[in-house]
Amino acid sequence: MRPLIPLAGLAAVLTAAACGTATGLPAPILDNVVDTITLSALTGTLLTAPSGFSLPARSAIRTDETSLFDFAFDITPDGRPLFLPLLAMHLDGGVLDPGFIPQAISFDAIQSAGLNGYNTTDSMSARPGLVYIARSRMVCTQLQAAEYAKMEVLAYDSLARTVTFQVMVNVNCGYRDLQPGLPKH
Repeated sequence: MRPLIPLAGLAAVLTAAACGTATGLPAPILDNVVDTITLSALTGTLLTAPSGFSLPARSAIRTDETSLFDFAFDITPDGRPLFLPLLAMHLDGGVLDPGFIPQAISFDAIQSAGLNGYNTTDSMSARPGLVYIARSRMVCTQLQAAEYAKMEVLAYDSLARTVTFQVMVNVNCGYRDLQPGLPKH
């Protein structure tokens, strides 16, 4: 049996979805928060260990269960830890491919993400101390927009074949602010 949605409730949901801000973007509903994530390498670890990361889900993803992730982690045969955007793995991200922009400033100093200049085709080093701005695949289809994040590699364990990083993802469609709290831009 299909659950019935009261018409008043449906009208409220549709009205809220149609409302936006003066910028034309939907009103932000989720705070930007910092998460700490650990990924296992694609190779040399258990299949059940998550190796991918989804910006929209703000979580580690098992790459054997879905292709809905933005990048994966692996280690080269000579021991270099790498982040691999989808195109570097020969996977199509769709209309907009996920990627990275290396940063020369600290994680905390990053205020917002740019629209262009993302490396979508090459692997990026996952050594501790490196900081990136990341863009997801297109997930906000009405706006033709991605979601954005800042991330810093905290640790790499060559024996466990894992990488740990802190990440702040702005999951509010079209917003690029990368500071704690509700985004304004």
